[in-house]
Amino acid sequence: MALVRKDAGGRAAGSASGPSRIEEARELLERAYAVLIEGMDARGAREHFVAAADVLEHCVRWNPEDTTALRELGRVRCELGQQAAAATAYRKVFRLAGDNPEALLTAAQESLFDIKEDELAREILEHVPAPLRGERWTAVWNDLERRAALRKAFPLSGEELLALKEHLFDRGIVRLEAATPRIACGHTLRETDAWLTERGRAAGAAGAVAAVAAALAGLGARCDCEVLLNVDPLDPCDTLAHWKAFAARRAFWRREAKLEALFAEGRAFEDRAEHERALAAFDAALVLAPDRARLHLYRARGLQALHRWEEALAACDRAAELAPEEPAPHFARAEVLLDLERPEEAAVAARRAIARAGDAPPAEAFQTLASALVDGGLWSEALAELDRGLAVHADHAELVYLRGYCLFRLGRAEDARTAFEQARRLSPQEDYPWYETAGDDGSDA
Repeated sequence: MALVRKDAGGRAAGSASGPSRIEEARELLERAYAVLIEGMDARGAREHFVAAADVLEHCVRWNPEDTTALRELGRVRCELGQQAAAATAYRKVFRLAGDNPEALLTAAQESLFDIKEDELAREILEHVPAPLRGERWTAVWNDLERRAALRKAFPLSGEELLALKEHLFDRGIVRLEAATPRIACGHTLRETDAWLTERGRAAGAAGAVAAVAAALAGLGARCDCEVLLNVDPLDPCDTLAHWKAFAARRAFWRREAKLEALFAEGRAFEDRAEHERALAAFDAALVLAPDRARLHLYRARGLQALHRWEEALAACDRAAELAPEEPAPHFARAEVLLDLERPEEAAVAARRAIARAGDAPPAEAFQTLASALVDGGLWSEALAELDRGLAVHADHAELVYLRGYCLFRLGRAEDARTAFEQARRLSPQEDYPWYETAGDDGSDA
């Protein structure tokens, strides 16, 4: 049985037996919340939530005692409306916490506020031994009791309060064009009253409106903006932190959207061989995100197409600095060095690309390495690398053709002709004429 280390809070600290994918899930959640908050695509948000749930389920299968993954999974299941599954995840967290009071209190708080499972929170709190119930336990218990009282007395249901807040947000009571919220409120409950009237609460029943207004005032809301920012009786939180996080996410995703638009524009220009315009788009993207290796790589391609070799090489080097373990920058560097007629350096870069590409490097990497060795007159070494490449990519016509060329240069004319014919069979649309004019003695005719 594998031993799982736990931190002081009772959470699994991970294992060396496999990579944690929790950060991948969190990135998907950030995307989901951004899509949801921006109101761009509810279906798209759900797709991100589902993808995050799949990743977290993988984490839990790999390590059933990973409480961090279980807690995140509970939150995601709650977002997907799968309340029973959310409660099941947190019940496992409860079980794994054992008698650790800090871990139990964390599970209780998150059950209360993150997945809205009040009864589970109560069960967890009651499990904490009486001698260990300190100030934090008392605070969480008081929150639980407060929620119970509010559920009983508050005149709006959770769904109604959410609908009211959405109405106020749609009416522009709070706007987030800048880094902090901008309030556009007349300091009255006019929009709140309008929503209540529309929902029938005020139709000939002034007392109902007064009751809601009194309840809202009791929660710190005497005007529309305070309803939106202050009133959340069943999920108290630091609203300033919430709106700052909201604004930061909006700024981040707007920048990402602009980046993707510039990148797509650059790719479109590149496809049409409009290399100057493609380069301008990639340069504009790099102003927004100077540390993106991918952008430097595409900039290098544009510079290479414009025969600006030294600048292209510098762009490849910058990409390699930013992503040293990725094969693509080294492969691109090898291509540029071939154009600069520096085959020895090109071979070194191509070998680095292959070493970083895992168990199945792309055929193009072997092709570039072999081309560099051929340019250096190292026919035997080139042949050996091509054989390595063909062991992985047996039907790659260019590798087969280049192998034939090396065989011919090594004086193995019959083997070379066999390789050339195989290349033609693999790619009949390509024109491989060179061998037909070559002499059978291993020299050019």
